[in-house]
Amino acid sequence: MFDPTRPPDSVIEALGLANATLTRFESGLINDTWRVDLSGGERLVLQRVNPIFPVSITEDIELVTKHLEDKGVFTPRLVPTPQGELSMMKSGELWRLMTFMP
Repeated sequence: MFDPTRPPDSVIEALGLANATLTRFESGLINDTWRVDLSGGERLVLQRVNPIFPVSITEDIELVTKHLEDKGVFTPRLVPTPQGELSMMKSGELWRLMTFMP
């Protein structure tokens, strides 16, 4: 069973976040979400996508956010995994990284 206080080590390793600081957002209602502070000062967002959503939700998000960005709207964008994918499955859970919006 998934522990929402911290992502599994297998997820952290697969995404290359071993040296990052992860802080859980307590206010999310749907997905489990963490702010990721990288050593160089960059921030990202890591999410465990709620299983109510199909894997294809990632492709939908990419299309919508790219369209919004092309129109000049500041929007979070998906960050590809080290393998070049927009999300990944680990232990039956869907995970994704996104840019951080302050």
